[in-house]
Amino acid sequence: MLPLRPCAIGGAFLALVPAPALAQEGDAEATTRPAYRFIRHEEDWSEFGRRLTQNHGEPHWADGLKNVQTSPYVRLTFGGSAQARFESWSGFDFGPPPPADDSDTFFLTRVRAHAEARIQDSQRLFLELKTAQATDRSLPGGRRGVDLDTFAIQELFYEVEFDLDESNAFTFRAGRQMFAFGAQRLVSPLPWGNALRTWDGLALDWTNGTVDATGFYAQFVPTDKTDFNEKDPQNAIWGLYTTLKPTDDRLGVDVYLLGTERDPRTVNGSTGKDRRITTGLRLFGDLGRGFDLNAEAAGQTGDFGDADVEASMFAAQLGYRPDGGPTRYFVGFDAASGDDEAGGDVNTFDPLFPLGHAYLGMADAVGRSNVIAGSLGLDHRFDAHWSGHASLHGFRLADDDDALYDAGSRPIIAGGAATSNSVGVELDLRARYTLDSRTSFEAGFAHLIAGDALSDAGRDEDLTFFYFQASTRF
Repeated sequence: MLPLRPCAIGGAFLALVPAPALAQEGDAEATTRPAYRFIRHEEDWSEFGRRLTQNHGEPHWADGLKNVQTSPYVRLTFGGSAQARFESWSGFDFGPPPPADDSDTFFLTRVRAHAEARIQDSQRLFLELKTAQATDRSLPGGRRGVDLDTFAIQELFYEVEFDLDESNAFTFRAGRQMFAFGAQRLVSPLPWGNALRTWDGLALDWTNGTVDATGFYAQFVPTDKTDFNEKDPQNAIWGLYTTLKPTDDRLGVDVYLLGTERDPRTVNGSTGKDRRITTGLRLFGDLGRGFDLNAEAAGQTGDFGDADVEASMFAAQLGYRPDGGPTRYFVGFDAASGDDEAGGDVNTFDPLFPLGHAYLGMADAVGRSNVIAGSLGLDHRFDAHWSGHASLHGFRLADDDDALYDAGSRPIIAGGAATSNSVGVELDLRARYTLDSRTSFEAGFAHLIAGDALSDAGRDEDLTFFYFQASTRF
């Protein structure tokens, strides 16, 4: 896909706006305000009217930017978000060798703005722009691509919807877009990352109300930090992801096949083109009597240069909410295979494009490769505004001949550097204040006590992480 410049994009939108003036606020009928989504193109404002009743929420200044009719055929919607986060670290990477620094404080900010043109209700052009900024960061990696992206096109696609009959609806989408599948253990836009992820490609969605399916091909768009981002043809993903929605009588089921190709790549002494097929199954939903389940298993086959790939992972979280009350308790288990020998065949599970910060500790020091982890904790809602989270995680290497990988698949200690499998124990605490559907404040604390595997590798410092974050959207 050819790189696009903002002037060309703006011209495309202006071409869609006919001469009639924007509709006045009183022209729209009252209706419920749609829910905000992290992936903003998933919101549907096509039925929204800006003259709300008390039952549907108080009017907001941004209501005038939603579902604005400019002609009998075109409606425009505008929105955006802003986020600021303060981070403080000590013991980062468990004390890396000099001259790297393991302690620092810095700020991250992100601003997103989007515009959508709906044409005759069946076509859509969507544009989202983004800037992600970071103050100086002295930790290993400096200001990374996940932190800094000066100005970027986060999404830009054309979409067309068509129905074969009353039960089967299709949506075809072409261009730059974000993907989030299932529990996002393997494919996520990485909401925690300041710069986010995105891809250039094609996607076809199908739904019949009970089953959703997406077939797609896309190339990853890495961050260039100070220039326009362009796709990487050597980092591609394709596949089919299907979901049978949960009901009162059954769990939901995800079944998927994902193909990836990355060239070049190095994993535990092996270097070459990494081509994998990941097949997986996820069960999720309400088990009854206050219990819920989110369990997933996946296997990988393929080739890594001249070597073969054979890897797997399993993850499960069982939750319990007594009497439908404000507290949910949970226990979890995660396992992902590692290599038993440097070089040769590869048994290290590749988590693809995972959601960090959600399953394996807030410090993001451990990723879904060569790991065995257990967790327990609780989520509690104190009132309409305040909620809290507390969890304890224990980590071990699946194989001490392989590396310890962080949430970004970066090796922290090399394979064979440790004689113990014990990585450590992490405590996570988080508090969140939700002012309304648009604005929230959040603070978190994580402390990871280093285990013998880290001490063996000369990384025996405990890790401590604190953050405070404020975000708003419209």
